This record gives sequence, structure tokens and C-alpha cells, in this order.
Amino acid sequence: MTRRLLPAVALAVCTAAGSAAQSVPAPLFRISTDNVWLNLHHYLYVLGRAEAKMPDATRRAVADAPANQAKGLESLTPAERETWAEAVRAYAAGPSRQDPVFDDALIEMGNALARAGGRASLEEVTLDPAIRATLARVAPIYRKAWWSAHRASNDRWRAALDPMLEEHAPALVAYVTRAYGLTWPPEGYPVQVVAFSNWAGAFSTSGPLLLIASCDSGNTGLSALETVIHESMHQWDDPAWALLLKEAKAQGRYISRELTHAMIFFTAGEAVRSRVADHVPYAVANGMWERRMGRFKPALDAAWLPWLRGEGSRDAAIAALVKQVPEAR
Repeated sequence: MTRRLLPAVALAVCTAAGSAAQSVPAPLFRISTDNVWLNLHHYLYVLGRAEAKMPDATRRAVADAPANQAKGLESLTPAERETWAEAVRAYAAGPSRQDPVFDDALIEMGNALARAGGRASLEEVTLDPAIRATLARVAPIYRKAWWSAHRASNDRWRAALDPMLEEHAPALVAYVTRAYGLTWPPEGYPVQVVAFSNWAGAFSTSGPLLLIASCDSGNTGLSALETVIHESMHQWDDPAWALLLKEAKAQGRYISRELTHAMIFFTAGEAVRSRVADHVPYAVANGMWERRMGRFKPALDAAWLPWLRGEGSRDAAIAALVKQVPEAR
């Protein structure tokens, strides 16, 4: 009798599990820590900039990359070291001289590698043939010398972030979507965790592609949470600029597109502060308002902050913001 009941019980369990699965909402963020190709590409990118002595190679998020490389080189044979050095030199002369945020070729490369995910090879991935060959040639070396430690760093970073996302992400996403009057992707926003990304420690591009560096000491605690919110808000760069530009034309004013980035810094920081009152926003902690971005701060305080705190309407806040920001030179 028991055997006859098993199929029915199994069906009931599967049906219940299926119903539960259907009722669980998609996560607000889809986080990946195990894309070896993207980790390898950005590691070579950062090392290539150090090899080429680019000015940003000493910034906090990337300064430790050469020492990290040196530690891994100890486990390699002389032939493997030379093969790896050739790859770093190839990047130093090519991709590392581009910007992964603004150069289309590097953006496309990053998106292609993000889509490659756990593929064993890059044979069917659309890439520059020379870059594909370089990555394929050194992938076994990377796996041998660095990947285990890099993936462990990525996993630790995610383990630290996950409880904060569970506690704060729904409220933070509600905060920024209300502020902008725009929608969040129903499937969740993708986040790729890599050991090293670029000088900033995190960036986002079209695709969408959001990369954040687990080895950057600045990407910890609430700063990591704010950075994930900040970078994901770049998905709205174009519609936010369209709103600002429409209002600027109506007022006959000429404004800078940098205002959209200042709004993200301001809004993401205030969003986290709405959850943790003593949080120091990234822009404050890193002196952003003391530099070029600071020219927008008085208008953001006067026109945008009241809206973030629930006063008035978004359109009225945008109109006031456009009226008060300095015109572009």
C-alpha cells in the first residue's frame, strides 16, 4: 500500500513545491561570483594598466593587483610565467588603454564575457580573435594560480552583502523607484562580482552590466550596499536625462549631463541614510562634493532633497532642480 501511495505523495509534494516556487518573487539583484572569464579579463585589464603605468593604476581599488599577481606567480613554472607576462603585455598595449565604461569595444567585450558565464571555452563567444586567443591561452594558468583565491574573495563579499540586501534592498529599491518615477527590471538587476574591476572598484554600462570588485577595501559594509544601489541606478541614465533635458528646454537653460550622475550619488546616499541614519554617503566620505561634482550640491539640497523626503512631486522637484543648478559652461 505504501508503494502505491508514493507516486501520489510525490505528485502532491512536487505540486506544492511548484506552487511555492511560482509565488516567490524574483530577486531584486541577481548576483554572480563565479564567472571565471570576466574575472580573468578584468584582472588582465587592471594588470595591463599597471604595466602601462597608467595614472589610475595606483588608485585604492587596483593598487594591490601587482602584489596579488606576484603571489600567484610563485606557483607557476618559468614557461607559465612568461605566457602570463605576454598576456599582460598584450592587454597593456590594447584593451587596458581603453575605458570599460565609455569605449564601445570594451563594453561589448565585457557583456560578451558576462554572457559566457560558466562556458568551458570561448569558441562560440563573439570576441576579438586576438583577445579570445589570449584569454584561452592563459585561462589554465589563471585557474592554477589565482582563481581559487579570487572566487573565495568574491564569495566572502557576497556572504557579507546578502544579509544587508535581505534587510534593506526592498525598501531601497522602493525609495529610488519612487524618487525617479521609473521601474525596476522584473527579473532583477544583474551584478557581476570580480576580484578587480577598474580604478573605481565598481562600474556599470549598457547591457546591463554591473561589475563590483571584491578585493577593493572600499567595497565593504554599507558602502558596498550603497555602491550596488548607485550602480544599478545607472540603468536610468537615459530616461533621467530626457526628463532633465525636457525641463531645461522649457526653461531655456543649458545644463550638463553630469547632473544625472550627481543625482545618483545624492539619491543613493540618501536612500541608505533613510535606513541607517548614521551612514556616511559615498560622496561625502570620498570628497565628491569638494570636487567638480560639488557645483550641483546646493541645488540638490534645496530642490531634490525635499522630494526625497516626501514633499511635493517629482516633476516639481525636477523643475526646481533645473532652475537652480549652474548652467553648463
